[in-house]
Amino acid sequence: MPLVNFLPWRAGARRRGQPARASRQVLGASSFGLLALRLDADLVPGETGCSVLLTAVAEEAVAVESITELAWHLAEEQGRSVLLVDGTFGLGSLSQALGVDGAPGLTNLLLAATVDDQALAGAEAATAHPGVKLLPRGSQGPGHLAAARSLSLSLLLQSAQARHDFVLVQGSLLNDSSRSLAFVPHVAAVLLVVVDGQSDLQVVKRSQALLNECGAQRVGLVLATPVDPYPSATG
Repeated sequence: MPLVNFLPWRAGARRRGQPARASRQVLGASSFGLLALRLDADLVPGETGCSVLLTAVAEEAVAVESITELAWHLAEEQGRSVLLVDGTFGLGSLSQALGVDGAPGLTNLLLAATVDDQALAGAEAATAHPGVKLLPRGSQGPGHLAAARSLSLSLLLQSAQARHDFVLVQGSLLNDSSRSLAFVPHVAAVLLVVVDGQSDLQVVKRSQALLNECGAQRVGLVLATPVDPYPSATG
């Protein structure tokens, strides 16, 4: 059974140049630096990069905020090269938040005959941080659903890990047949974001069981504590 780590955190103020938050529900003071330190120490193997899948139990906006905060900490504080991958397929929540929805990306690479370094480099989009790139969800015509084949995803992640220290994939667990789950066996760890006091315990357990069934090697439970998005003037 995968190792489950309980790691509470509170997302902090946005770094200079970081994209605006995806939702009006913000989270409290940051310990993403600690999470970045742990990932950097535990998961980066030698000469190649490391892939991590991050997904929220239900709230997609929380997942977007979490993955961008983590990417900025890894880039700024650890000096790591980071590739964000929008692996939500039909949702495209990360691509929308960063303003590149509809640009070529993941689905276009999966529809191609091969996935290689040149194709991946051409699909990477710049972000406000020079150390963070984004692979958007991609575009596809009607009737051209991109299959999340295991071999294609494995080759894509291998190419991405050869180019970047960390590959952070945002997935979705909104339904049990999500194509995001195809990433699970190919990443070093999965971070499951739970909102304290809001996430239903049964939904959390279902999400953990689903990740286990899909072959997760390691699952970290990240506890997000929401704060009042409209604090009083005297607070």
